[in-house]
Amino acid sequence: MKLLSPHASRFTRHESGMAVIVVMILLSIVLIYVAANLRMLRSLGNDVRLIEQKQIRRWEQTNLTTNLTSAAPLPSAPTQPATNAPPK
Repeated sequence: MKLLSPHASRFTRHESGMAVIVVMILLSIVLIYVAANLRMLRSLGNDVRLIEQKQIRRWEQTNLTTNLTSAAPLPSAPTQPATNAPPK
């Protein structure tokens, strides 16, 4: 039967405490990384929304000018009824 000395248990507690500290440090690094990515994702979403609004405004302007030019009456030439008979 092997008996543990009092010094051996102290070292295992110390090593266990160091493992907890290392895990906490790694966890905090991961949380900082996640927080930074979430902030960047929100920023990119705002940028996409602004670009979309600018494009919609530009398309509305283009659509407005296109509608104005197509709504203007075209000069009409006198037309003759179409017939299938050859010209005389």
